[in-house]
Amino acid sequence: MQQFMQQSFQEIGVEMKIANLPPAVMWGDFWMQSKYDSAIVGLNYLIGSDPDTANYMRSDAIPAQGGAGQNVFQYKNPEVDKLLDEGATLFSPEARKAVYLKLQALVRKDMPFLTLFTFANVRGHKQGAENITPNINVRIDSWNVDSWHWKG
Repeated sequence: MQQFMQQSFQEIGVEMKIANLPPAVMWGDFWMQSKYDSAIVGLNYLIGSDPDTANYMRSDAIPAQGGAGQNVFQYKNPEVDKLLDEGATLFSPEARKAVYLKLQALVRKDMPFLTLFTFANVRGHKQGAENITPNINVRIDSWNVDSWHWKG
């Protein structure tokens, strides 16, 4: 990815320098304090079965500005903050979806980061295990472990 982008930029007269860092450096203060102009990284924003992304999108979640969160892009949009607050107070999935679709449209317009590709996750489970239901909002599919059972 880096080399392709470097070559593409070169074709339009832009110099791109590649500087790969060891993980301990990249994921330390360099990342958390936003000490980069741009970065190509593999990220997984999924933090639980709830699609609330306040930890990554709220204005007060910017570590480099004293916030507690993962908003290393230093993205600020008061309307996004308002929608995140509203979505977190709603219990109806339909009502939350309407709020999060508005939020998604704002973030798409602002484009605080650019997704270059999406990882394809391939998961499996032991034959005979039932009710293991994939959920795209979680890192692992144990969100409904209380309803798993063996075919019997």
